[in-house]
Amino acid sequence: MAKTELTAPAAIELERVVEQAGEAAVFRLVEAGMTLNGICEHLGLVGTGASREQARQALIRWLNKRPEDYEEAKRVSALALVEQGGAILDNDGKPPETAAEARWLSDRAGWRRWLAETRDPDQFSKSADVEVNMTLGEAHLQALIKHGSMPRYDDDDDVEAIEAEIIEDDSETARRGENDDGEQQQRP
Repeated sequence: MAKTELTAPAAIELERVVEQAGEAAVFRLVEAGMTLNGICEHLGLVGTGASREQARQALIRWLNKRPEDYEEAKRVSALALVEQGGAILDNDGKPPETAAEARWLSDRAGWRRWLAETRDPDQFSKSADVEVNMTLGEAHLQALIKHGSMPRYDDDDDVEAIEAEIIEDDSETARRGENDDGEQQQRP
């Protein structure tokens, strides 16, 4: 109960702003990739008798009452975040002067990339779940074909299939590795 009373000034101000600008205005700020604190400041919720945290909590409660609109706005914001990351890395066309500056720019852009991945994983996620259904034998054959060690036959080639029969020879000459003429056979 006390938490509601503490955030009341921010909640009242938020309702007034939404009434004037419309709900869509708040969601456009989310879509632009603004942080919740940035939205609170932009809407003038901070300094209305409420702290930054109280304004943020009021905004979170307001957004959570509209979950479908909020989720869609976050998904749309992913593209804005990627664009922001690109602008950061571009650095107005100037290369970073130090390694520390390069790391700083990379970290800032990487944070936006991570946010984009979490907000719209279908479009921006690094990990693609690909199902591969191939046996080791098929993989070996593909490697042989790729490197030219085995001719490639397409399904529509006229290649005649032949059947082979394995004959086991349990005779003493076979065990010694000799052929029918008594000569030693070479083994691969």
